Amino acid sequence: MVSRKVKNLILMGGAFPSSRKTEPEFNFAWGGVAPITRTVLEKWPAPIIFSGFEVGLAIITGAGLAGTPSHNPVRMAYSLYPVKAGYALEGGRSSWDQTVSWVGVRGADGLWSLSEPGICQVFEDGHNEWTAAKHGSHYYIKEALPSESVAGLIEKEMAAPPRVRASAIG
Repeated sequence: MVSRKVKNLILMGGAFPSSRKTEPEFNFAWGGVAPITRTVLEKWPAPIIFSGFEVGLAIITGAGLAGTPSHNPVRMAYSLYPVKAGYALEGGRSSWDQTVSWVGVRGADGLWSLSEPGICQVFEDGHNEWTAAKHGSHYYIKEALPSESVAGLIEKEMAAPPRVRASAIG
């Protein structure tokens, strides 16, 4: 059913092309999740697109939300999230989740490019390694625009008021 209904699995995890020279990325290593991640990557029947740690790290968003209404739920979340300089609403925060959301909804959309096909291998300790392979069904996103430009586009979407939907009733 997944192969019929799911076009891509978009994951925030890993570091590309390798996390071997750094700490393993949190989403692949935290709480002993590496074996589960390995199983998913080996058995998933559709293409997988990764947004690695390095992509979201450089995209800082949040400070522009200060100009939105105080009841904006995104602003409220950023005002409560602690970072080294205080709270994310003042200094911003890396945008890992936003990259995955954007790619899931809009695709790479010119903000990023996709790697060549390959295979992402996750080791027991949570480190990952990328191997290019023509038969591979894994891809990772790479910067196509400067991080500051991407941050501005993402923040504009985060600050936009919700769209009013026409009622289905009556």
